[in-house]
Amino acid sequence: MAREWVTWGDAVIGHEVTGKPDAYSDRPPRDLGCWLDGDELLRGAARLAR
Repeated sequence: MAREWVTWGDAVIGHEVTGKPDAYSDRPPRDLGCWLDGDELLRGAARLAR
């Protein structure tokens, strides 16, 4: 999922007037812990409902 986001960001920013190609993929990799596993939201839905 993170790779898809970086690819999308590169494509969008690269077409901006002041954008630079590969603006995101040129950055060092970081794990911010903000990506969920594919079914994690559904598995934790009951906790969200509380």
